[in-house]
Amino acid sequence: MSCQVLTQIRALPVNCLITAALDLLNPAQFQQFCDTHRFATTSVIKPVLAELIYYQLGSNLAAGEKWNDMTRFQLENELRLRELLEEGEVLTDWQLRLRLAGAAFRAKQKAEQQESGIRTPQDDALVPEHDLIGNADACDGIHGEWERKVIYTKNNGKIMVF
Repeated sequence: MSCQVLTQIRALPVNCLITAALDLLNPAQFQQFCDTHRFATTSVIKPVLAELIYYQLGSNLAAGEKWNDMTRFQLENELRLRELLEEGEVLTDWQLRLRLAGAAFRAKQKAEQQESGIRTPQDDALVPEHDLIGNADACDGIHGEWERKVIYTKNNGKIMVF
């Protein structure tokens, strides 16, 4: 099954892909791509560059906490990069978004605690993903043993964080 966004990116001409790559990728990533594909033909470079751009767009969306705008492939890729999704593990789009949102929340929580210098018994055992997911298809997840409550609500498969 092909992703419509990826298909659209692959259809762009090479010069547009290179321009997009220069805008989206950090210089080290672009240099690595150039070094790896220096002598490759356009037919080889184009799909590889399109995929690199596609997944970078997903990483940018994840960094901006725009999980609802990410495609399934981007969600899966981002979770695999963060080692939060095992090979062969199958989750719904909702569960993928929830797992990514939970990871972002835990990272923020840990950064805030480190910044304030406050240590709690939960420092070494932040809430695991499976506690956040629960039965995500059956009900909304409310989890709160933190200073602020975070409510994940299922709204047409989208994540709403309050």
